[in-house]
Amino acid sequence: MLKTTTALVAILLAAGCVSAKSTSLDDRTVIVSAKGGAIVDPADVYKAALVKAAQLAQQRGAECFQVLGSSDTSRTMTTQTPATIFPTGGGTYMAIPGPTNTNRMPAVDLTVRLGAPCDQQGSWNARSVLAQAGQK
Repeated sequence: MLKTTTALVAILLAAGCVSAKSTSLDDRTVIVSAKGGAIVDPADVYKAALVKAAQLAQQRGAECFQVLGSSDTSRTMTTQTPATIFPTGGGTYMAIPGPTNTNRMPAVDLTVRLGAPCDQQGSWNARSVLAQAGQK
């Protein structure tokens, strides 16, 4: 039971680490945005954006898509652990600040042209991208 629960938690955590969405600019051009948590490799965020673009291409009946441009939209988040308070005697206390942690949250925006010719620079075959990602 513990192994099953642990495996399920690991799968749920891994599944929620990267998210991708899209915004249409016109009939064939979209911006695909992907972002990940602090423990996610930026390369995995880029791959998630490519997978989303491939899914959109297939949904629209396109064999290939072309990445026209990309923008690193990562952000940095700093958190401070609360201070620890120690009594020093005589009604006085000493506060020791907790550690500060800085984490980079990887994110990328890809400008994508759906249905681009497969032989153009920056073009990707949608079916191949999805196959590499283990999807149909």
